[in-house]
Amino acid sequence: MRYPPLALAEDLETRMGPARDPAFPLSHAAACGNDDRAAYPWEASAVLDEWGLADYAVPTAHGGRLTSIDQAVHLMRAVARRDLTLAIGHGRTFLGAVSVWLEGSPEQAQSLARRLTSGERICWALTERAHGSDLLSGELSAVGDGSGYTLHGEKWLINGATDSGLVCVLARTAAEAGPRGFGVFLVDKADLAPGTFRCLPKVRTYGIRGADISGIAFDGAHLGAAAAIGSPDRGAETVLKGLQLTRTLCTALSLGAGDGALRSAAHAVHESARAQGPPDAPGPRRALARSYADHLLGEAVSIAAARAVTVLPGESSITSAVAKFAVPHTTEAAVAALEPVVDLCAPSEPTARAFAKARRDNRIVGLFDGNSVINRHALINQFPTLSRAESKGRVSPDAEAVFDLGTEAPSISWERISLAALHGSSVVQALPTLVERAAGGGGAAAALAPAARRLGRVHERVRAELAAYRPVALHAPPEAFDLARRYALCFAGAACLWLWLDNASGAAAGAGGRVDLAEPLWADALWVRAALARVLERIGAPAPADTGADDALLGAMWDQFAGGRLFSLLDCRVEDE
Repeated sequence: MRYPPLALAEDLETRMGPARDPAFPLSHAAACGNDDRAAYPWEASAVLDEWGLADYAVPTAHGGRLTSIDQAVHLMRAVARRDLTLAIGHGRTFLGAVSVWLEGSPEQAQSLARRLTSGERICWALTERAHGSDLLSGELSAVGDGSGYTLHGEKWLINGATDSGLVCVLARTAAEAGPRGFGVFLVDKADLAPGTFRCLPKVRTYGIRGADISGIAFDGAHLGAAAAIGSPDRGAETVLKGLQLTRTLCTALSLGAGDGALRSAAHAVHESARAQGPPDAPGPRRALARSYADHLLGEAVSIAAARAVTVLPGESSITSAVAKFAVPHTTEAAVAALEPVVDLCAPSEPTARAFAKARRDNRIVGLFDGNSVINRHALINQFPTLSRAESKGRVSPDAEAVFDLGTEAPSISWERISLAALHGSSVVQALPTLVERAAGGGGAAAALAPAARRLGRVHERVRAELAAYRPVALHAPPEAFDLARRYALCFAGAACLWLWLDNASGAAAGAGGRVDLAEPLWADALWVRAALARVLERIGAPAPADTGADDALLGAMWDQFAGGRLFSLLDCRVEDE
C-alpha cells in the first residue's frame, strides 16, 4: 500500500496533466502566460476544484477530507510545483478557516465546511497598512452594540480580499491594545449593507503577479453576534495558534517552488547537453549538487514539522517557527545558486520563463505568516523555557512517531495546540542521543558520524548560550537573533539525523520496505551527509568537502529527473513531459 499522502499527490498529479505540455491549464506555459498578464489562473483553479482540493482544507470531523498537516503539505507542494500563484490562491482556504476549526462553535464549523466544500472562497485578514505584522497594534475595530458588532477600519495586503465572499477578520475589541483586546470575526460580504465596505485595489507585486493581493475597508459594517469566533477577547490567541499550522503549511509552497526551479535548471542543463555537450566546469555541477542538497534539507525539516504538528502539538510553537524560518530561507539559497546555471546553459524560452517565474514567486513565501525576523523572535521569546528544557534533556515518548514514516501521521488535535512549548523541543533535545546513535552505528552510519559529532558540539555551544541569555524588555539584541538562527539549524540537523536513523533500514529493504523511499538517496547515508554538510556550513562549522558525495548526489538527482519522479527523499511520480 502506498504511503497515503503520496498516493493522493500522485492522483492529483495525474489530474493536473503534464507540466511541460502547454495544452494543459496547469502547465508551466499556462502559468507563465497568466503571470505575464497578471491574471489569476481561473481555468487551472477549476481543475483543482473539480478534483476536490478544497475538501482537504476542511477537517473530516466537519465533512471534509483533511486529516493531517502532513497530508496537506504533500498536496499543496504538488500544486506549488506547477504554479505558486495557484497554490497560494487555494492555500488561503485553510488559512481563512483555521480560526473556525480552532475556536468556532460546532454550528459555525459545520456551516463553514458546507460553504467551502461547495466552492465558496475565504481569506484571512490580519495585517494593516500602518502596522504590518505587528498584529497587536491593529486599529480595525469591532464595537459591540448589543445586537452584534460594528466594524470600522481596513485590512491590507490580504490574499484574496477582493475575490473572497467570506473574510475572517482580526479586530480590536477593546480600547486598550493587548493580548486580550482582540477578537476574530467571520464576515460574509453578502450580509453587509451597501456602502459599509469596499475592496481596496490589487497591489502590483514582483512575484505571484496574478494573485489577488489587495485589501478591504469597513465603514460601519454591522455583524450579527454569531459572527464572533470564540470569545471576543481571545482573538490574538486564536490567531497565534492558527499561525502554528499555517506556517508549517507554508513549507509546501517553498518546496514546490524549489522543485519547479530545480527541475527547470535540470531541463536547462539537459537541453544544453543535447545541443552542445554537458557543461564540464565544476561550477555548474557543484551548484546543482548544493541546491539539490538544500532542497532535500528543506524537505526533511518540512516532513518533521508537518508530522510534529499532529504528533507533538504542544511543541508546535517551536517547530512551526523553525520550519517557517528554515525552509523558505534554504529554498531561496537553493534557487539563487541555480540562476547562473540556467543562464550558462542558455535554455529554451519556455524553460527560462518557468525558472524565472519560480524564482520571483518563491521570494514572497518567506514573508507570509511572519518573516524570518518574526519567526526567530518567536524563538527568542521562548529562550528561558528552551534553556530549562535543554537542562533537563526531556524527549517526549511520542517523538519517535514523528520520524517513523512507516506510520501515518495522526489527525490534528485542535484542542492540544498551545501558545508555548512548556517542555521545549523534543527534536533538538534528542540531539545528544541521536549523535550517539550515529557515532555508535556501523555500516553507513560510520560515514555519518563525523558530521554528527560536529553538530553535537554546535548544540553544546547553543545550550550554553541559551543558559547565559538574559531576556530584555523591548528589542532583542542581534546576537539573540543569531542564536535563534543556530537553534533552528540544530533542529534541522537533528531532524535529518532522526529521519535517516529511523528509516534507512526501510530503504535497504527495497520494494518490501515500510514506506516509499527514494532508495539511492538513503544508501550510504548519502542525502543526510549532504544535508548535514549544508547545515554545518551555515552554522560556521563546515565539514571537509566531499566531491564523491556530490557526484553520487547528482547521480540520484538525474535518476529522479529521467524517471519522472519528484525531487524528494520519497518516491513519488510526477507528470512532467
